[in-house]
Amino acid sequence: MPDCPEEEAIFTDKYQLANPDGPFRELLPLVAAHLWLCAAEFSSSDSERAARATQGYAKDIAVAIQSSSLLIRTAAEGLRARGRCYSP
Repeated sequence: MPDCPEEEAIFTDKYQLANPDGPFRELLPLVAAHLWLCAAEFSSSDSERAARATQGYAKDIAVAIQSSSLLIRTAAEGLRARGRCYSP
């Protein structure tokens, strides 16, 4: 069901906007990107929802890849290269 990761991604993005200098500022874009990717995969039968999730993923992965944290950048590059919510 796409609702769960989609709602979590929306919450994560909203939290990041409300707390741009919070302690999770480096991690949250990566977490949200992963959640959006999962939502996109789970929404394959709903093209509008899948498109929204894909846009959210693109926005958040771009931020995560630019992180000042090497760990976050490396994980973001891995997520982008994998291109899937989970590896088979």
